[in-house]
Amino acid sequence: MFGDAVGPGQIAVAEWLDTACAGAWGTVGALVPNHYEALLRVEAPPGDVDDWWPIYRDLYDAIASVGAAHTSTPGRAWYAIWEGHGYDTEGLDSIPLIDRPHRRHYFLTGPVAAINGLQYPGWDGWRNPDLFWPDDRRWFVATDVDFWSLFIGGSSAFVSEVAACVPTKVEPVTLDTKLPIEL
Repeated sequence: MFGDAVGPGQIAVAEWLDTACAGAWGTVGALVPNHYEALLRVEAPPGDVDDWWPIYRDLYDAIASVGAAHTSTPGRAWYAIWEGHGYDTEGLDSIPLIDRPHRRHYFLTGPVAAINGLQYPGWDGWRNPDLFWPDDRRWFVATDVDFWSLFIGGSSAFVSEVAACVPTKVEPVTLDTKLPIEL
């Protein structure tokens, strides 16, 4: 079931994230682990469309569907959700927090397919994770509240399949690509 709290021994995964995202702050390499063969920027749906959240959820669901075929661990993925999204934090003290540069995230685990069932406390409807990857780390999805894009890392085959299935604009990026915000 989605939403299992991470145990103390599993915080090593967060430590992996710290060493894997070694790029300069403000670049893709600070957001996505630096060992992937291919990187892709996937634009979020335009902000002026009706029913934006369901369309955004469908985008994540499409990526997760491709990702499930590109992992040996579809039953276990990691989700990091920024603590500053403004949801009700009452009762969340049992969920571990991980510190990332400039952000602190709640850290959960569940199957890859659970992506479409994520909800923030006290909010109706689906909400996105900021970081998402399978336990075997074969691919990675990252976003931030400050920009309208997802950044994907993985094998060339995974990234090509994601690019072919999402309904929004995509472009290849590098670890040195500047994030689309003023930092």
